[in-house]
Amino acid sequence: MYRFCPDTLVPVDNRGREAVVPSARETLQEAIQQLGEEELARVLDLVRPMLTSARNREELTREDLRGFLGSQPGITVPPIDAQPFEDFEPVEVGGVPASELLVSDRR
Repeated sequence: MYRFCPDTLVPVDNRGREAVVPSARETLQEAIQQLGEEELARVLDLVRPMLTSARNREELTREDLRGFLGSQPGITVPPIDAQPFEDFEPVEVGGVPASELLVSDRR
């Protein structure tokens, strides 16, 4: 076990010497060696979704994302060659802005 030196925030052992801190990978590998088959199966069930989502994130292309979003109800994806939005002047309307009404209602 190690603790941190308050002045330098360097991990130190019980004798005050700088400690070698194992990486998370090394710590996990050591812990796995001590688990039985049933516990290993539970760990694998926990890790499997992380591996799948990491793999999917790496493979996701712009076209895949456009296809996914376009398949969702209520979302319309513009054509790939659509022009960007142009600057426009807001429309003047009468009355109190909705944001001010919400703030005044909460007071």
